[in-house]
Amino acid sequence: MRVVGTVGKTDPAHPRPDPTLGEIQMLIDQRTGGGFQASDPVWLSIFRVNERKVSSYRQGRVFLAGDAAHIHSPAGSQGMNTGMQDAINLAWKLAMVMRGAAAATLLDTYSPERNADGEMILSNATRLTDIATLAHPAAQVIRNLALRFMLGFHAVQERIAVTMTETEIAYTQSALSVGARHVPHNLAAGARLDPALYDGPPPGSGDTPRFVLFAADKSRAAKLTAAFPSVLEAAPRASPQVDRMLIVRLDGYIGLSAAASDWATAESYLAKLVSTGPVIAA
Repeated sequence: MRVVGTVGKTDPAHPRPDPTLGEIQMLIDQRTGGGFQASDPVWLSIFRVNERKVSSYRQGRVFLAGDAAHIHSPAGSQGMNTGMQDAINLAWKLAMVMRGAAAATLLDTYSPERNADGEMILSNATRLTDIATLAHPAAQVIRNLALRFMLGFHAVQERIAVTMTETEIAYTQSALSVGARHVPHNLAAGARLDPALYDGPPPGSGDTPRFVLFAADKSRAAKLTAAFPSVLEAAPRASPQVDRMLIVRLDGYIGLSAAASDWATAESYLAKLVSTGPVIAA
C-alpha cells in the first residue's frame, strides 16, 4: 500500500523533516475515519511535486530518457512506465544504427515520438493532482460523488485502464509511420499492433534487431526480406488481414500500413531505413 497526503505549502528555506509513522497514522485517521493501522513502513518522506519536461530529448550525441527528460506528480503512477518506454524506444534505434543496419536518421525519430508522449503524461498527471488536492470541502464532496458515480461504468474503467497502462499510445505523426491511418482492426500506421496478431514471438525479441514483415503473398514477401536482410526478419509472417501489408517496428508499433499489393511503397520505406555502413564504431 502507498499512502500519499497533502500537508500544505512548503518553504524551500525551511524544509519539513521526514514524517514519522505516528504522523502518517494521524493523517490516515483524520482523512479516512480510521479503520486500519499503518505498520512496517518501507519509505517515509516529505516531497514536493515538481512538474517539468525538456523541450527536446536529444542534443547531438546526448539523449535523455526517464526522469532526466520529464518529472511530474506520482498521480497515476505513470513515471516509471513512461521512462521504460523512453528507453525501449531509444534502445532498438541505437542498436540498429550502431550495427550499421539502419541510417543515423533513424535516431531523429526518438525525440519527436517520446516528446509528444511526455506532454500527454505530464498533462494527465497535472490534471489528476489538481483533482486529488482540492482543498475546498464543497469541491471535495462534488469530486467524491462524481468519481463514485463515474467509476461504476465499465467504459470509464476501461478508459482509465488504457490511459494508466499507456497501451493506447500511438505514433501516428511520426516520420516512421507511413500509410493508412484509418483502417479496420487498428492496423493503422503508428498504432500499437495487438499482441494477439503477432503470428509468432513479439517483434524485436530475437538476438538481432529487425523489423517484421506481415504479408499475405509469401513469395513476394520472401523476395522483399531477402532484398533488405539488415532491417527485416528473414521469415515474413502472415498478415492479420489479407488485403493489408504491415511492417512492424521492434517495439510492436506499425511502421508501414499499406495495401497487400503495394510492394513499391514497402520497398521505398525500407530503402530509407537502410544504412551503407556502421555509423558508430562498436
